[in-house]
Amino acid sequence: MRKKLIAAYILISLMAIFTLNYFTGGFVRKYPRYRTRVVAVIDGDTFIAENKERVRLLGINAPEKGDLYYEEAKNALERMIKGKVVELEIDIKDKDLYGRYLRYVFVNNYFVNLEMVKNGYAHFYSAFPSLRYEHELKEAQNFAKEKGLGIWKKSPYYGCVIIKSFSFEDKNEFLEFESKCGFLNISGWYVMDESHNTFYFPSILLGDIFLYTGNGKSNSTHLFWNKSSVWDKNGDTIFFRDKNGLLVLSYTFP
Repeated sequence: MRKKLIAAYILISLMAIFTLNYFTGGFVRKYPRYRTRVVAVIDGDTFIAENKERVRLLGINAPEKGDLYYEEAKNALERMIKGKVVELEIDIKDKDLYGRYLRYVFVNNYFVNLEMVKNGYAHFYSAFPSLRYEHELKEAQNFAKEKGLGIWKKSPYYGCVIIKSFSFEDKNEFLEFESKCGFLNISGWYVMDESHNTFYFPSILLGDIFLYTGNGKSNSTHLFWNKSSVWDKNGDTIFFRDKNGLLVLSYTFP
């Protein structure tokens, strides 16, 4: 009996520690880090260090300029890091295609990347092969989605549209959307992937509509994006938003 009580106490303690770390973003140092001072914040996931290097927060993607919640995300990151000395942690990949340094950012072991995702200022963005905190970031995203925070704030039409069928093959990418709330005027609504590729719907009624990535002539039920490909077969998220930028549905694959 005594052994069972001790085991239960240890389990409860571990759960409490995990909960504290998750909800505060506090992470104990496990990997090498180096320090720098933040002199400017570009947006919700990029800043400039004192040595003039551009640093991209690894594993997240914040709204672009002009998108819903851009200003809120930028302001949130500024509050957390601007003018402060931060610690940067490197994963496998050092830079992105634009020459920005990919880093996990900490302030007194407070995990900034996770905090941005947890509060709905950014979404998880896989940066394979740099996946050290993938699980934690996905859990933070699930928390933000469940609470409807920030970019996950739900449209009045949330639940009205489903993805009936889809294909993510390069030469045959398409999504089939079906309305469960009658015919919906979706003028100005849009579909976006994790990399901010965006398709805006024309003035059209949604009952059952196919959206093809490739080229073609659009009509009332079959629309064409006129792009070579959009969806990343290694993993991506479909965001479908109304004209106010509020979430109608999201779907993550695989």
